[in-house]
Amino acid sequence: MPGGAAGSDGLNADSRIHALLKKMADSKRFTAAICAAPKVLAAAGVLSGRAVTDFPGVLEALPNQGFVLSKEAVVADDKLVTSRGPGTAIDFALTLIVRNCLVTVSVMRLMLSSSVRLKTLRFIFILSNNYLVLA
Repeated sequence: MPGGAAGSDGLNADSRIHALLKKMADSKRFTAAICAAPKVLAAAGVLSGRAVTDFPGVLEALPNQGFVLSKEAVVADDKLVTSRGPGTAIDFALTLIVRNCLVTVSVMRLMLSSSVRLKTLRFIFILSNNYLVLA
């Protein structure tokens, strides 16, 4: 979900967004929010027990709903990824790419029956400090 105070307020005012976020959380789908958008996740009730980050002060202004608030630039808690704001957008995007590639490669490994083919996949990416590096 995109950030920004006005955009997040608009998303937060729509009950359909809350219903969609609950459905995504229940079905273990990837969900991502940056800047002020984590407050929409909180309003939807999907942050309980999760580690998250936000634009400074956004979630602190809300009553605690059992989430663990971090000051890290990007926080990935299973398939929930949150980020602090525009200055962390590249790290946020790269984290989403890396997390998606890990899932994709895991599925591809399950589908492959030949160990020779499996070895050819290993050079596709190298993870270094949460960045995707083609090798």
